[in-house]
Order: sequence, then C-alpha cells, then structure tokens
Amino acid sequence: MATVAARPWDRFWFVRWPVCGLVVLLLLASCQGRAPSDTGEQSGRVGVAYSIPMRCQDGKSTAHTPPSYEAVLGIVALPVGGRPDDVLPTTETGHADPALRLFASVDLLVKRGAGGRFTIQVPPSLYDRVAVGWGYEQAPTHRYEGYACAAFFEDGGEWLGFSGGIWVTDPECVTVIVRSEDGRSETVHVGVGTPC
Repeated sequence: MATVAARPWDRFWFVRWPVCGLVVLLLLASCQGRAPSDTGEQSGRVGVAYSIPMRCQDGKSTAHTPPSYEAVLGIVALPVGGRPDDVLPTTETGHADPALRLFASVDLLVKRGAGGRFTIQVPPSLYDRVAVGWGYEQAPTHRYEGYACAAFFEDGGEWLGFSGGIWVTDPECVTVIVRSEDGRSETVHVGVGTPC
C-alpha cells in the first residue's frame, strides 16, 4: 500500500487551527453593520456623534414660547437674535473634549402641526468648538434630527419642548442651520455666553 509523503505544514497542525479561527473572527467583525442610528455616527471628536435622532417621548407639551424665543421656518423655536437678554449663561462641564468645555442650557421647541422631519445642523467649520443636543440623554451631536411628534401634544399645547442645550469651547455667537423636509433652510444665531 502506497504511503503519502508528509507535507511540510502537517508538522504545524497545532498552529493551523488557531490561525484559522482568528481569520474567521476577523472576517465576522469586518462584516458587522454600522452602529444603530440612535447612537449616531461618530464625527471624529471624542464624545460627539455626527447625528442623533429625536425621541418624541422626551418632549413636554406647552402652550407658549418664552419671550426671547423666535420661530424658525414655522417648525421649531430657539432664543435667536442679538438682544442682550437673549444671551445664554454657560457652565463648566469638566469634559475632556475642548469643544464640550462650556454648556448652555436651552430648550428646543417643536411646533404643533409642523409636519415631516427637520434637522438642526452645526456647520462643519464649527465642529471643533460647537455641539448641540436635546432629549432625555442630551448627548452632544453636530446634526440633530427631529420629527413632528403629533401624537405627543396635549390639549391646548402648541409646542413640544425638549431639554438640552449647546456646548462650546469659549463663549461665542453660535451659528446653526435649520432645515425642513421640503428643502427650506434658515441660518440662525444663538448667543452662548456672549451676545450676537
């Protein structure tokens, strides 16, 4: 009976199987999808997500906007403008990322019947020093995605308020862009620690 000559690599059988297992694990890891949308896609800064969606259940129905607030595109309301009383006070956060050094608390209001989706976008030129965020987790992001949330308005409520605010490196007049689902957009300025 003919014998089969031993192949050189047969002597290393104890190495082949762990190596094969490692290759399989690496292939599986590379096939994994992106993180779920509710955690956002990382923007390259520590602790700042590129995009985070709004959760309607985090809002609180209210009948009126505060005096310093102005409606933007008839969809949302923020304290925009250049009046001294529109300046938002800031507090130190102690965060390691310089872009999140200061925080100004400000609610985002969404109007009843606004319909569709909207986004509040930080311009890319400000990514290194500005972030925004609203909702239960109030996680900082550069692009906040909102919805009409019609089912969450109480009787008499014209606005749905979401707690949160704006992070900055230093006090400045912050620029954000509000965009609607139908293609409209408006650039607004919010005084964070300093007037616009």
